[in-house]
Amino acid sequence: MALQKLNIFLLKGFAAMVPFLIANVLGHPIKMRMGSGERAVTFLP
Repeated sequence: MALQKLNIFLLKGFAAMVPFLIANVLGHPIKMRMGSGERAVTFLP
């Protein structure tokens, strides 16, 4: 029973957090740009 409550708690918590994470990433497009330099750098958000 406790494991089932933990699973529900985690799923609800993650579901509530995802929209804020998406909004945070989409709200910072200037920081997520490709840099120009002498060597290749991996593009990570």
